[in-house]
Amino acid sequence: MRAHRRVNPPRLRDELRRTARAIRLLDPLVAALLFGDAIVIAGSCALQAVFALSLGLGIAAATLVLEPATTAAAFGEQREP
Repeated sequence: MRAHRRVNPPRLRDELRRTARAIRLLDPLVAALLFGDAIVIAGSCALQAVFALSLGLGIAAATLVLEPATTAAAFGEQREP
């Protein structure tokens, strides 16, 4: 996004709006799939289940906390709800 801001500043707001929808949809979906994966494999592969669960929690936290904060800090605007 920073490269896009240098090359085409007037369209940056449109790009942020366009990608925000996909991020809001796909990140929680991937986190949920990882949670489900962890539940399915927990009985046979505990260590891999912990890794999948940890990755799912990290993605969920990044989507809910880090992404809006970094977008606001980097571009001076809040991501649309």
